[in-house]
Parts: sequence; structure tokens; C-alpha cells
Amino acid sequence: MELSLADLVEKLQSEDERHKKLVAKNEKFLTKEKELQAKLDEAQQDDPKDDQQYTTEINRLDQDIEILTKDIEDQSKIRARLQDQAIRLKKEINELEVRNRHIEEDELTLEHMNEDFKAKEEENSKNIYIISTILNYNKRAALNQNDVKKDLSETENSPELIELETKNKNLQKRHEMLQRQVDEMREFMLSHYDTEIINKFYEQEYKAD
Repeated sequence: MELSLADLVEKLQSEDERHKKLVAKNEKFLTKEKELQAKLDEAQQDDPKDDQQYTTEINRLDQDIEILTKDIEDQSKIRARLQDQAIRLKKEINELEVRNRHIEEDELTLEHMNEDFKAKEEENSKNIYIISTILNYNKRAALNQNDVKKDLSETENSPELIELETKNKNLQKRHEMLQRQVDEMREFMLSHYDTEIINKFYEQEYKAD
């Protein structure tokens, strides 16, 4: 089971304490072995009969030291493995922190892009409203022009002919001026906004006609 970094540090500290105790115990055994060896050397000089007692005790102490040495080696391997796990986990944490920073930066960029899009969308709505207004004027001008043409056809020989012709010319000029404004605004919108949106808008306007 994978341990957290805090658990690994705690376990590593525990293993360090155990390692210190094992080393201290080993040093005591080695010191005791030296003392026994000194006594054995002294006993061999004084009374050879005491050799067996000290030899047996030294042999038993050698076995204890051998076991303790193996424990120290095993414990050192455990400490090394825990250290490797701690290093690897720390590296993964650092990589995750970098990845999280990149995600936060991306989110901030998207937020700014969203704000820019909303601002452009608002400006687009205003321009569409302007175009719609101009188109409405254009429609009314076209209707007025049709009414004039109808009046002219009905009153071709009427005394009001000159007045109607003048009115028709003025309306025609106004219609042409409005049409130019609409074309200019359409070109402006196509150069600044999504072409599909503008075309759909114009299709709807002209269908309404």
C-alpha cells in the first residue's frame, strides 16, 4: 500500500531511531566481547581450566553479534527503501503542483477570453441593432417609393404629377443613401464578426420582406 509523504517521513524517523538503538547495542556487545577476550587471555595465563568458560561465553556473544549485525543490515535496507519512496513521492508532488499551476493559468486565460467574448458579443448586438434600424428605414423608403410609383401610374395626366415626381426622386435618393449605409455596415460587420451570424441575420431580414 502506498504511503503518504508524511507517513513515510514518520516511518523513516522511526527506523532511524531503531537503527541508532541497534548500533548502540552492537557497540555494547563488541565492548563486552573485548572484555571477555581480555579475561580469557588473563585466565589462560593464570589457570587454563577457566578457558572453556570464557570461550563458551565469547562464542555465544559472537552469535549475538552476528544476529545483531544482520538486523542492522536488514534495517539499513528498509531505511534505504523508505528514502527512495520519499524521494519519488516528493517528485510526484512537485510535478502535481506544477500541473496545478498550469491548470490555474489556463483557467485564468479562459476567464479573460470569456470576458472578451462577452464584450464583443455586446458590441455585436449593438451593431446588429443599428443595422436593423437602417434596414427598417430602408424598408419604409422602399414602400414609400412603391406607393409613389403606384400614384404616378394612376395619376399620369394629373396636375399633381410634378409634385409626385419630385417626391419620388427624393425618396429614390434617400433609398440609395440608406442602401449604401447598409452595405457599408455589412462590410464592417463581416470584417469584424462571424460571417455565418451576419449572413443569417441578413437572410432573416430579407425573408421578412
